Amino acid sequence: MKDLIKKQFKTEAKKIWGSSVDNLNIKVRIGENINQKKHKQFVPASLEMPKCITPRASGNVLLKTSKNITLQVHPETLKLSKKKLKNVLKHEALHIGYFQHDKEFRRLAEKFGIPITFESDGLIKIKEQCAKGKRFRTVAMAKTEQEARKMGQDLYNKNRSKGYRYMIEW
Repeated sequence: MKDLIKKQFKTEAKKIWGSSVDNLNIKVRIGENINQKKHKQFVPASLEMPKCITPRASGNVLLKTSKNITLQVHPETLKLSKKKLKNVLKHEALHIGYFQHDKEFRRLAEKFGIPITFESDGLIKIKEQCAKGKRFRTVAMAKTEQEARKMGQDLYNKNRSKGYRYMIEW
């Protein structure tokens, strides 16, 4: 199973980064993720790289990354459909060049149709908070960041007098 995941991960990485990933030494470890405790939610997979090397990219061109990468895969991830597993591997492959979910990560994720979070399956939530409310609630979903921003702005303009607040969640 590890060899199959490694092959699929490398295939997805190559689609994003091209031949610059050919020299990477990728190990697959199946087990509980270290990040699991930190996030307090199901983390399907994560990448481990030496702390001394921070990945860098410009668009989908790798500038710097570790040659040794460990892909940690949660055992429950192996039970996902092929499509969802592929999306998890695409997402992790994107982290080869972008460690955080920053603007460039999200832009490239959108370009390649990669979900930003496991729960979203690629959709971006538009959340609303009532004037005196403490919690935000999801009121709409969008496929792209541009669409989400427009929907959020339209909702804000419509409900401005009510004092509602809006945010976008990836």
